[in-house]
Amino acid sequence: MKVTYEPTMEGKICMVTGATAGIGQATALRLAAAWRPADGQGADPAEPGPPPAHQTATLLEEASRQLGFRPRKTMALAQRLYEGVVLDDGERTGLLTYPRTGSTWIAAEVDRAVRALVLARHGPAALAPVLDRRGALEPQGAHQALRPARLDWPPERARQALREAGGRDLPRLYELTWDRLLGSRMAVEAWRALAARRREADSRRGAPPRLDDAALLELLVQQGIGRPSTLATVGESLETRGYLARCAGALQVTPLGERVAAWLDRTFPRTLDAAYTTSLEARLDAVEAGSLPWRAAVAEAWAPLERALGQVVA
Repeated sequence: MKVTYEPTMEGKICMVTGATAGIGQATALRLAAAWRPADGQGADPAEPGPPPAHQTATLLEEASRQLGFRPRKTMALAQRLYEGVVLDDGERTGLLTYPRTGSTWIAAEVDRAVRALVLARHGPAALAPVLDRRGALEPQGAHQALRPARLDWPPERARQALREAGGRDLPRLYELTWDRLLGSRMAVEAWRALAARRREADSRRGAPPRLDDAALLELLVQQGIGRPSTLATVGESLETRGYLARCAGALQVTPLGERVAAWLDRTFPRTLDAAYTTSLEARLDAVEAGSLPWRAAVAEAWAPLERALGQVVA
């Protein structure tokens, strides 16, 4: 990357040359540059109800916020749980479903088993009502949510084996996925009570709102940006390119990052932004599902970008 200052009649203007970033990273940089403390407050425990089971993005966000894990570390631990560890019975057992997923779907038999666990652990008052899913179609060929794969291995049973396999962090991440899955089938009031206790613990730590991995991931999730396979490395890639810097766990947009973000805002005001990126990813999903020819998806994505590039060249 190189930043030069070209002379003009009015003075000098900043020209960013040799700077690179993918479309998702460019959008993430613009969101990071526009971030303010109020943007990263997290969810209010008085939301309408419990969130669904994890997908990749929400696991990365929650592991960062609650456990202090950087996204790449979270994905490495999740992959290890997916591939399996040797448990007390001497068998190598996969404890997590496929960790790269954008789905929150839970199979019917798993739903029934999770509800039975909630009932046994917390009583009937904690159990959410069963939704009427008659006529609902299950996704074809889609991954399930990111969740524990073996409900007969709760965290307390697997904890010692997980510690021996990967230290204290492996059981902590496993417990996070377990709590989220059970919480997704809890009644609103029961879930709110649990969420309020967790937020009370967070508030006692006294950490001020800041841009960190969790806040950046939350921004991306809110905008519908990022693929499950790339979300873990977005912030790290921006660091490597010198657009973000890390200080005591917080992410700061560097002077170079500020200049690049400002240049993107001026040059591509309606492309390479959140709306454009989200629509592009939606078209890619439609191509994958077979409902949109790839040539049509490329043409729709290229047309506004070509106009913007034409204005830059002109």
